[in-house]
Amino acid sequence: MSLWDKYGGLVETTQKPASKEPKTMESMMEDAITVQKGIAAGDKGSWYNTKTGKVRIKVGLWKLIDGAKDGVAIKKEDYKSFLNDFEVAYKNGEFKKEIAELRNKQENAIKKRKQTRDTKKPNNVEDLV
Repeated sequence: MSLWDKYGGLVETTQKPASKEPKTMESMMEDAITVQKGIAAGDKGSWYNTKTGKVRIKVGLWKLIDGAKDGVAIKKEDYKSFLNDFEVAYKNGEFKKEIAELRNKQENAIKKRKQTRDTKKPNNVEDLV
């Protein structure tokens, strides 16, 4: 038996290249909810902060609610039911305004990144030397 066979054979390890198009804010929110449901309250990456007992929802890099009042205080044991209720509220369109604001932030960040990238590109071969 070869070494590879002993450990189950060779597997694909190369990751596929990232998509050229950024994810929509809606798909990012749905992914975030799914991820949060798989994370215990207070674990790394969780929206729930065990030190403060507060939940702050983030979509990608951005907080869903921007401002001083940007979260909700709940008991740790209520986190899973909060996530279920949040998902229902999201699917019912309760956060359309906030998602639209995040979409604008995302679009502005993409434009800014593109402008920065374009200013760093050489215009012709002579600029390279």
